[in-house]
Amino acid sequence: MAVNYAQQVGIESIPAAVLFAFAYVPLFLLNLWRVVKSRTYVLFVLTLFCALRVVAFSLRAALASIKADAENLNLLVAQETVYNVGFFGLLYSAYAIVIDRQKINGVYTARSIVARITGNLQLIRLALLAAVVLGVSAGVEQGITGNPSKQSLGKGLKIVSTVIFFVISLFLFVQTCVGLKNENQVTEPEKGYSGGVGHNHGMLFLLCIALLLVVKEAFLTFTLGNPKLQDNEWLFTRSPPGRSLLLC
Repeated sequence: MAVNYAQQVGIESIPAAVLFAFAYVPLFLLNLWRVVKSRTYVLFVLTLFCALRVVAFSLRAALASIKADAENLNLLVAQETVYNVGFFGLLYSAYAIVIDRQKINGVYTARSIVARITGNLQLIRLALLAAVVLGVSAGVEQGITGNPSKQSLGKGLKIVSTVIFFVISLFLFVQTCVGLKNENQVTEPEKGYSGGVGHNHGMLFLLCIALLLVVKEAFLTFTLGNPKLQDNEWLFTRSPPGRSLLLC
């Protein structure tokens, strides 16, 4: 008997997937145009992020609407992988920008063990990679029916993956708050950059992004025991295109 893997992991809403797939297309084109004009790391990551979101939500729409695709475990794994990699890129890029701005201004100080850990981009990258791998593995394990131990393992992996993303989002929020406070104490001549809204108010924009990420991950974390509630909340369970705009 064929197994509907999409329903096993809560992929059922067609309109939401289609809506966000189309919503990210203009964002992808906008950032692609900006990359051509100004080839920077941030714009490249944003373009890649939007492209991955279009692919991920397109796959999600196919899983939710086409029975044959819903019964294809490989397609489910592909969707989970693309989705998690896209979020990894967004979160890590925002984190790297915050740390770099602190270093440019000369206000970044790692006096405590906690500060050293939360300010170490290599550790943050490894943690996010672990979260992506665990998230993909969780989707695979939860898609296997008739095996309670596999189902339980899948749920456990999903919990760990979600908590890691939540903790890193909290770290980002704290680092951004500290960076914003320190930047306000630095005089204009001492800053390592000047001019432009993004340069002068970039940390404030990053704080808004960090807050959105924390809200999303907090929602996912505290509703792990209620999958139906998660799936009914489009704003939090599917990354809003507004976060991409805020990063521009």
